[in-house]
Amino acid sequence: AYRWSSGSTATFITVSASGTYWMRATAGCNMLIDTFDVTFLPIPTVALGPDTAFCVGHTLTLSSPQPPGSTYAWSTGSSASSIVVSTSGVYSLTVTYANGCSTTDSRDVTISPYPIVDLGPDTAICDGTSPVLMSSVTYPTGSTYLWNTGSTASSIVVSTLGVYWLNVTVAGCSFADTMEVKNIWDTLHFEMIDTAICLGDP
Repeated sequence: AYRWSSGSTATFITVSASGTYWMRATAGCNMLIDTFDVTFLPIPTVALGPDTAFCVGHTLTLSSPQPPGSTYAWSTGSSASSIVVSTSGVYSLTVTYANGCSTTDSRDVTISPYPIVDLGPDTAICDGTSPVLMSSVTYPTGSTYLWNTGSTASSIVVSTLGVYWLNVTVAGCSFADTMEVKNIWDTLHFEMIDTAICLGDP
């Protein structure tokens, strides 16, 4: 028969806390008592944060501060406590305490390019016409648009002369383009030159 310090009479027990445990086994007149010291060592808590995306040209510092004596092993090969990243990828960090216990966490970083916005060259229109303004580039689903008119559509119809701009945001990165709509008569230039001809000449 078995009896543990926890009161269990099973052949084994599962423990989750540090401490001293004893077990007594009896068989007829024979009895055996043994004692076990169990120590649970602390493990690191590694938190690199949620997956993230940002625009090209920027950088992100990844870190997870730990107690003195901890060692760091990044997927990049660095052993520093933090790294600076500027390219897309999954970055992982394994932290090992002095007691030998280790934990790993990872973070997916996506670098998004700035969108190209092209409204085309400035344009001249005739009176009474209403051109449609839109970027010549096709953007993925989920992209957002903002015109200086306040419109959030991908295109606008204009009937007023002036300067128009469109700001497009794709995956959190924004870029804009500007064009001017003029009256065609304002773009035409006439030059009259004084001249003299002989009587009878055509």
